[in-house]
Amino acid sequence: MKITKKSKASKKIKKESDGDANEGSIKAKNEPMKQGYDIATGVVQDEALHAKYSAMTLDELKQYMKINRMPQSEIGQKNKRINYKKPDFVAHCVDGELWGRYPMCPKCAPKKVTLRVTYKDEHHKGQGRWRCQGYWDKNIGGLVKCSFNYSDDAKNDTPQTRLPWRHPGDEISDDEEDDVNAGMEKPVEFPEDLGTLPPIDMAKKMLEICREHKLTLPQADNDAVRECYTKLQASIDYNDEYDVKTAFNLLKESFPPLTAEEKAGGPAPRNPANAALCAALEAIFAAAKTSPEDPMKAASYRKAAMSIREIDFEVTNGIAISKGKLKVPNVGPSLGAQIQFWIENGRFERMEYYERGEIPPSTKK
Repeated sequence: MKITKKSKASKKIKKESDGDANEGSIKAKNEPMKQGYDIATGVVQDEALHAKYSAMTLDELKQYMKINRMPQSEIGQKNKRINYKKPDFVAHCVDGELWGRYPMCPKCAPKKVTLRVTYKDEHHKGQGRWRCQGYWDKNIGGLVKCSFNYSDDAKNDTPQTRLPWRHPGDEISDDEEDDVNAGMEKPVEFPEDLGTLPPIDMAKKMLEICREHKLTLPQADNDAVRECYTKLQASIDYNDEYDVKTAFNLLKESFPPLTAEEKAGGPAPRNPANAALCAALEAIFAAAKTSPEDPMKAASYRKAAMSIREIDFEVTNGIAISKGKLKVPNVGPSLGAQIQFWIENGRFERMEYYERGEIPPSTKK
């Protein structure tokens, strides 16, 4: 018995010892892997620039990345996020000064999203596989995938024009500033006396301007005026004066006008047969968002449209995609029944209520 106990103890100690020895290799194995060629561990692109950025602190490097709208992390293999460390920041600053900062996404430009590039090897010359990682939509509380990734430019790895690298203190060009006209169909004009009006009157006038430029504020004027009033109060500067342009930009950020793509029903789905359904879901989302409906319920329509765009089979039964083997993410029993009604009748039963700025009877509190 004594010998057996001693033998087991020795084996246990040996096992623990082996664990300590292999700890580093296990950790390295679980470390997320980057996609494509890694410029941080690959050949140094420019020795002088590498020495310049290596001498900087981490905060200084992050400042360069920020003013050039360069990412500070990336999505690696198996969809794992990789937060950059100093060698990554150094490599990306060298790469940016050599080839230029990343261009803005042509689809997400109003939201100031940059494209990301994946290099094939060390001979990339600043070009590779360009993709957009999408943007966070506060209205639905989720990430919106960008249709650029389905474009011919993305599929064919078309070279993109990179922008001049910026240094701290450089001026930002007019087209990059927070211009009130960015994304608008026509110039935005404010009355000269707008900032001198009483706050409520100012909010009402701001609402008129927002309606003219098709910002997607609530249909009910009382709710919309409240939103305008809140943003105007947030725009007051250090001199206790209203900055109406800042207020308009805040409203535009929260209630952006529909893009041409959104008006057309959103990005094309993988299965073209689902295009009409996705367009209908986008339309009811837009109507529900401007009604008194609960924001989470309104967002469910867009989330469903995003999920249906990703499937490769045609939706012929709304109930079937709400459960079982054909279950589609973000489509539950209630929404499945609504989709089934749309399939049978060519319209959503709740749409007429949302268009009138009302809550459907089944969802009234």
